[in-house]
Amino acid sequence: MFPRSNSIISTFHPLALWLAIMAGLVAIMVVIGGVTRLTDSGLSMVEWRPLMGIIPPLSEAEWMRVFLLYQQSPEFRHINVDMDLSGFKTIFFWEYVHRVWGRLIGLAFGIPLLAFWLRGMIPSSLKPILLILLILGGLQGVIGWWMVASGLVDNPAVSQYRLAAHLSMALLIYGLLVWTAFTVSEGPAMMPRGYDLATLVLVSVTILAGAFVAGMDAGLLYNEYPLMGDSLLPVEYGEEGLSDAFENPAAAQFHHRWIAVLAALAVSGLCVKARPYHDCNCCLSVPAWGHNSAPRRTCMGRCSSPTRSGFATRQCIGNFACAWTRTRPNREIRIKALKTTFWAEIFGYAVHEVLYYSHLMAHPSSGPPPSRS
Repeated sequence: MFPRSNSIISTFHPLALWLAIMAGLVAIMVVIGGVTRLTDSGLSMVEWRPLMGIIPPLSEAEWMRVFLLYQQSPEFRHINVDMDLSGFKTIFFWEYVHRVWGRLIGLAFGIPLLAFWLRGMIPSSLKPILLILLILGGLQGVIGWWMVASGLVDNPAVSQYRLAAHLSMALLIYGLLVWTAFTVSEGPAMMPRGYDLATLVLVSVTILAGAFVAGMDAGLLYNEYPLMGDSLLPVEYGEEGLSDAFENPAAAQFHHRWIAVLAALAVSGLCVKARPYHDCNCCLSVPAWGHNSAPRRTCMGRCSSPTRSGFATRQCIGNFACAWTRTRPNREIRIKALKTTFWAEIFGYAVHEVLYYSHLMAHPSSGPPPSRS
């Protein structure tokens, strides 16, 4: 059942609260992944043990075993040849936290999913998407190891393509979690289209472009803005032909900068577009979940005061739309979900920039590192 309250948090169905928490855990996971790359820790664990990997080295002998494995990797031979066990423990820590956090996300999703399923709390319409999220979470772990494996062969750097795939999967999982949480708490909504869809694509492409910047250490090439050298366009632009956006670090940095500007403008426009409606001329029937729930009427508009009609309670929540209990206008739900997702992604991007420039200021003359994994 959906409790009736004017508090946005308290109106969350337990399913919605769980999914919102999962989205937060995934967002934290992305931040941990960023720290792992900035500390050059991603290639420190050269073996993948999905079950036993949650147990860290607990003895000096076990530490020496994993350190000897690392010493056989290209990163140690070409970059960290002078690293001792103490230094190895430092980079091992962040990669270990990154992997363990992923396992905790799996448990935090799988166990409640089973409990909700057995108690009959999951509507049949949501079961497929929750199973898809479970599969995507497992696949993300496989993609993560596939990415790391690319830096364990000859070149001590992960493939930017595999890094982009890893980040894209995280973005997809995060977006599905946020969208599904709003579906549970607010009711089903139409898929984004038109301007909404274009904004979503711009934000997603910005994040994807950032993966190529990180994968090629392109962020350290030009440290001034908006110019890149003596002009807006870097002199190296176009050197790689058709694959320039994916193989040329300067081009990747250029694209990431200016697509981000377009995305910020698009999100600002979306916020203006999401202002509440003041007319109530469009009413429609939408399904409501729960036992003995009939379709309810939803009215796009503003209500001056709560009223009662039959078994339904009409309520006004904040400055959004008037709605019958457990439903809100499809358009309002869609815009609200998109706003939440976009601002969360922008927050994550801001965290990434702060971490990156902190690293840059700490090493102002070191130049691009040979590897950042």
